[in-house]
Amino acid sequence: KKIYNKYVQENLPTDRLAQNYLNRQSHKERNGSEPLTADEYYRRLLGSNKAPKADTAMGAKSAMVAKSYAVAVKQYEIMRTGNLSEKEALEKVEELLAKDDFEEKTSSRAKAEDLQQKSKEVNTTDPIQKAQAAFPGATPKEE
Repeated sequence: KKIYNKYVQENLPTDRLAQNYLNRQSHKERNGSEPLTADEYYRRLLGSNKAPKADTAMGAKSAMVAKSYAVAVKQYEIMRTGNLSEKEALEKVEELLAKDDFEEKTSSRAKAEDLQQKSKEVNTTDPIQKAQAAFPGATPKEE
């Protein structure tokens, strides 16, 4: 049990990298967000901010933490294998993330255009035929 407690108390090398990533993202969010209206400003100032915000949801926080650890692990891996500094490895990870994001956007755009083209080809009022054109291989459910 003592060994387990010692392990839990140790900080992993990726913890610091993940925390740095979270700090950068929150800094970008604060600087990049639109200015508050007077009503929102005074509500926040007086502590009566009851309006639910998406960035305070636990789901968004846990997703952000998971992403930050994924980035930190990749950064640590690049630092170890490429003998790069922390800053150089971060730049490399940012490049990889931007490339992945671009590829995902182009593939989803191509899929959306293909689906739109298929729906234009099927000019029918029958919903079953429209669904089969949109989702090839799907079979209608027997009632």
